[in-house]
Amino acid sequence: MNILLIAGQSNAVGTSRTGPLKGYEFSNVSLYQAGEFTGGNQALQNVWLRGIRPNMGYTPEHSGIELGICSALRGAEPYGIIRYAYGTTDLIRNWQAESLWKKVPASMEDSGYCFLQWKNTFLRAVHSLQTPFIVRGLVFMQGESDAYDRDGALRYAENLRSLMRDMRRFIGNESLPVLIGEIATPVSEYAPFADIVREGQREFCRGDKNAVFVPSKDLRLQDGWHYIMQDAIELGERFGREVKNLFEKP
Repeated sequence: MNILLIAGQSNAVGTSRTGPLKGYEFSNVSLYQAGEFTGGNQALQNVWLRGIRPNMGYTPEHSGIELGICSALRGAEPYGIIRYAYGTTDLIRNWQAESLWKKVPASMEDSGYCFLQWKNTFLRAVHSLQTPFIVRGLVFMQGESDAYDRDGALRYAENLRSLMRDMRRFIGNESLPVLIGEIATPVSEYAPFADIVREGQREFCRGDKNAVFVPSKDLRLQDGWHYIMQDAIELGERFGREVKNLFEKP
């Protein structure tokens, strides 16, 4: 089975208010997820789910890029998605690469905790999959939280290189394709270093032959951080078109 990994912060969780939405049900795609899923969607964690549909995101009223990814991958079924994502998490601390840890993280307050939970989610998922699989790629949608902090923004490319290196080593594929989603958050008093983060994302992709930069700055936001539903789907479709090429490889 082809497996796609999704990781990052809130726009990877799925924080777009769904509203009326038809035609986005994918019965032959499996999903295993963990992270910041609340309300009734807490029950959608740490178990393989058969089928992806709207309202499987942050709450039962939210969806995300998974719908657009699945839309672009129509005809590529069956496949599975393993997602770990948590809102308001940064690269400089929460997603710190394991090779930089000074101690094993025990809580969200400790550096690297999201990376540890991402690993654990993957291990639980594949342990219960009970079928041969190949990880085709990683969608990483993160960076808004690093736009708060000058140091985090200036070191974004460096930190992203370290994280992707450690993620690839953990998966066992040093050449694992990674798709880096551009943040769309505008520069403001709440995200004064957003442009620096965006440049860090581009810099990483320019220097990594197995990385693809997926633009999103042209897409609309519902609150300055999270995409409106229509444009979250569009972003997912941009990811999905790249993923489709990966799925078609022997």
